[in-house]
Amino acid sequence: MTELERLDHAEELFKRYELKEAKITQNKENQAYLQTLIHDDVYVQELFDMKSRLTRDTGIAGGGALVVFLIVLIISRTFLVSLGIAAFVFIGAMAFFISFNRYKLDQKMEKQSETNEWIIDEIERLRNLEPEIVKLKEDYVKGLDEEVPFISLSDEKYLTDLREYIETGEADTCEDAAGILEQKLLLQQLNSLMENHEIERNYIRELEEHEKERFNNPLESIKPSTKKSLKERIFGKRLKKKKKSYFDELDDNTVDPYSPEEIMKYVNRHSKHKKKR
Repeated sequence: MTELERLDHAEELFKRYELKEAKITQNKENQAYLQTLIHDDVYVQELFDMKSRLTRDTGIAGGGALVVFLIVLIISRTFLVSLGIAAFVFIGAMAFFISFNRYKLDQKMEKQSETNEWIIDEIERLRNLEPEIVKLKEDYVKGLDEEVPFISLSDEKYLTDLREYIETGEADTCEDAAGILEQKLLLQQLNSLMENHEIERNYIRELEEHEKERFNNPLESIKPSTKKSLKERIFGKRLKKKKKSYFDELDDNTVDPYSPEEIMKYVNRHSKHKKKR
């Protein structure tokens, strides 16, 4: 088997895995969908809407009774007889409609009950089937690792890259192509981390500049006081005598300014000044 044939074989095995994964997903979706088809008697009654049906049938019965009343009134010319017959027709029609609607409602409730039982059995069958198909998928994955050792199932999308490395001669085997791919992925991750770090630094810099523009630099608002004290206005400001450094006090005849003797002279001289003070 050539290296390209190995890639074709790996691609075919990955497609079979996707079918097994889709079967598990479909099994769960079927269970969820069947759950939505289970309804109780209250749902059937609300869907049947007995009240609106009786309202419609009452209008039909009333219209029929009115027609009968007018026909009997024309024939017999007796109001009470016509009214009695019309009332009898209305009551009879309403009794028929109520019984008929109740019969239809009972039929629907019974049918829904049978449907619920079938759905429950079907859901139970699918639940019992789920561990079996999951185990088949897991066993297939174990065999897949042995059949395709050079690339993992999660890296299926890089099969085209491996094929390109082999076709261009950049890699001789699938394992070599996988090594090249790994190096390139690591390099991409490193570049991504560096770019993110640079973006973060730029963001912090822009945020600091924005805060400075918004609140100004608080150190600039702190200015030294120019108001003179009463003593300074009367006697004037006494200039502070600048202290001479070690090299300023050296004589021109000093041979070695870094000798311990010269340094000790400077230290003793200034220590004496401090004692006099």
